[in-house]
Amino acid sequence: MPKHYWGAGTNYKWPNGSTSSGMWIPSIYPYAKNIQMFNCPSNTYVWTGQYIGNGFSYPINSNLTSPVNLSQIVYPAQCVVNACGWYYHTTGASNYENTSGTPLGGPSVKKWHNEGTNVVFVDGHAKWFQFQTIWRGNSTWVGTEWDGDAANSKFWTAAGT
Repeated sequence: MPKHYWGAGTNYKWPNGSTSSGMWIPSIYPYAKNIQMFNCPSNTYVWTGQYIGNGFSYPINSNLTSPVNLSQIVYPAQCVVNACGWYYHTTGASNYENTSGTPLGGPSVKKWHNEGTNVVFVDGHAKWFQFQTIWRGNSTWVGTEWDGDAANSKFWTAAGT
């Protein structure tokens, strides 16, 4: 799985031609070759190929990027890779855009689609979920387990628990 962020010391070429820190998007862009596939039609911000934090339409599951090999994912048909949202990575419980960005506040996974969100799984299939089914509230990952309500954590871990 691609890492969600490589840090300030890295240089990746972004689709608009600029070079800066790396995120998962420029690492797969040479295969995708289409900026439109990174933009949800329901997101009011349209990404044009530059380095940003807030604004990406499909945050990657950051629990799978440290690094995780595909063979380590126990239930690939239930493990989230990307969900429709507003940042470059998420744990299914993240509120990254509380202080900046548009829209302000709220979770990195959005309920832009009939009070739900579209999700892509490791095995490649996509499915719509009611927001409460896939979102994990404000739980956070602490060491080796979830701190808080773990009811939906099975969607966000390589172990599926």
